Amino acid sequence: MSLGVFGKKRRREGWPLYLSGRERRILDLLLNAREELTVKELASELDVSVRTIHRDFPQLNDVLKKHQLTLQKRSGAGLQIHGDEQAKQALANTLQLATKTDFLPEERQAMLMAALLQASEPVKLFSLADDMHVTMATISHDLDKIQTTLESHALLLVRKRGYGVKIEGEEGAKRAALSQLISSNVDAYDVFTTFKEKLSSSPSLSLVSQRLLGLVGEDTLWKIDAHVRKMSDGLPYELADMSRIGLVIHLALAIERLKQGGRIQFDPLELTQLKGTREFRVAKAMIAGLETVFSIPIPEDEIGYITMHLLGAKLKANEPDVLSNLAYQAKEFLRLVGEAIGEQLTDRHRLLNDLMTHLKPTIYRLRQGMQIQNPLLEDIRTTYPELFDITAECAREVFPEVSFPDDEVGFLLLHIAADVLKRQAKRTLHTLVICSSGIGTAKLLATRLQQEVPEITQIDNRSLFDLDKLNLDQYDLIVSTVPLKGMSHDYILASPILSKADIHNIKKAVIRVSLVHKEGEMLKSFGPTEEHSTEAIVQQLTTMHQYSTAALMIIKGFRIQQLTKQDTLASQLAFICQQLEEDDTLRDSPGVVEKLLHRQRLGGLGIPKTSLALFHTRSPSVLQPSFTMYRLSHAIDVPGMDQVDMKASTILMLLAPEQLDQETLTLLSTISSLLIQDEESTTLFEEGNEQELRQRIAAELFQKRPTKGV
Repeated sequence: MSLGVFGKKRRREGWPLYLSGRERRILDLLLNAREELTVKELASELDVSVRTIHRDFPQLNDVLKKHQLTLQKRSGAGLQIHGDEQAKQALANTLQLATKTDFLPEERQAMLMAALLQASEPVKLFSLADDMHVTMATISHDLDKIQTTLESHALLLVRKRGYGVKIEGEEGAKRAALSQLISSNVDAYDVFTTFKEKLSSSPSLSLVSQRLLGLVGEDTLWKIDAHVRKMSDGLPYELADMSRIGLVIHLALAIERLKQGGRIQFDPLELTQLKGTREFRVAKAMIAGLETVFSIPIPEDEIGYITMHLLGAKLKANEPDVLSNLAYQAKEFLRLVGEAIGEQLTDRHRLLNDLMTHLKPTIYRLRQGMQIQNPLLEDIRTTYPELFDITAECAREVFPEVSFPDDEVGFLLLHIAADVLKRQAKRTLHTLVICSSGIGTAKLLATRLQQEVPEITQIDNRSLFDLDKLNLDQYDLIVSTVPLKGMSHDYILASPILSKADIHNIKKAVIRVSLVHKEGEMLKSFGPTEEHSTEAIVQQLTTMHQYSTAALMIIKGFRIQQLTKQDTLASQLAFICQQLEEDDTLRDSPGVVEKLLHRQRLGGLGIPKTSLALFHTRSPSVLQPSFTMYRLSHAIDVPGMDQVDMKASTILMLLAPEQLDQETLTLLSTISSLLIQDEESTTLFEEGNEQELRQRIAAELFQKRPTKGV
């Protein structure tokens, strides 16, 4: 079995197959050869035996088939790749990407363990090192790391000088280890979406996910998933998504292992007992169908293992024949947990029903020695450390005859956490959003936050200038578009456009704040007690005056100018700032240009998936708020807010004095937000004329004017 990988980018044809460095090198040699190459020549080039080259042919043929290519063999002449030149180039590009792949230690160890579990013969240490592009010492260290995991599956890692490395043990244990390896490293949500939507529209799988799923093959997974969906209709309940994914992966592994001669043994007496169940009949029908689909005979022992999966699967709807005494135990478990967290849980019938539905198959599965991996375990333990310990302790007390591993404790906790969060009164999450100036990317981020995280309802946009003046304890969350050196409070560093990882981290923080009420935390009420007191009215009129003054400056000063000269970004900014200095908007234009370029170096200013670049800063050299736009005849390269270079054909210039009242800051942030408010608004900024945009900006500023209290 091989270890190598393709590159980080996914091909449209499907998941990358699982290739070793040697297999990649063979393909590279054949692609670049002007004439046929003999097997002996390939073996000599790679310093391996002719037999080793022959063993690689099945895998190489799979790769070539994926690229609509074939490996032609002419007796007495040699080997040559035949097919369309574009297909050959596509394969060459894929191989080129493969040589640049790096692994994290845990990813490398997962791939190493998977390869050894699949290997039928000992593998040399130097071969493993070559496949992973690391030293033999690194591989030796990795083997030390995976040895403990293998021992937990009753598998033995054999390492002998001159012999190589091999995993020895029963077939069932090897499959269990492979299954756990996949469930531990593959994002179940991505797999589910891939099954549902196929690769044309599914999210990108992580690097290690692609490699591990490559063990069983894309087509194999799709065929089995379709068959499982069809055959599970014979069950009196519907399989939950996680259970179906686990079953599909188990079946795919079984098919691949059977192709390699791996046979599993099931206890004959237990198999006889299972034959009377409906699950066994469904499992038998599944196997019969898969024998036809894959044209291979499948032993009856496999039916036993599939039956165990079906019996141990989490069900969507509760069944009336619950385990004896389970209802009482579930209620007692909720009582103990509720007492510990100060919540009345026993009268929540939906929670009790869902918990019983979960516990029945879980207990059955645990008693049979079958465990499943909880892909969220690390996040659960980090987010709810105290509740995790409480859940584990209560489970031990109520179910002394069942040993709940941490993965199962995590599933139990999720039931409780979901119910508690639903029933808690809605709280206003006070969120602070920070960027370098407070007028550009902070508002973009705030808009994206409200789009993606509806729990966040109150947002303050501030600049780095304001940090020393703020009471940070009043905020539930702090999110920044720039690193905050010396920051004593926890904060989340995020892109202004919010990546998938950013959203995940912020949602985790929101859940933590919502569930775990901090001591002494309370929302502050702003404004005077007497809403219509003289002081309040004067303050409101002042606010309106400040806002109106700034709005008029922006609207009157707004313009769109065409720049026809092809020049560098720095030269374009210098020309723009020089014009603004002539209009008395700023002074010291070179100093302002330097601040703009410095802001760009902190993080990209191009708005992804648009042709817009938002340059903004606050400076003592800026005399009044200003927003202007510049259409470029020749697009320029700028780093995007997602750190990907892009082409910008419109420069948006948003400037403000360093000392700025809150109302003007809010107004400028409103303009930033308008850029990505919706697709129509973004298109207007990309293509609209000066009159259309001035009208749109004026309408937005008028709509957002302060009116409270008057």
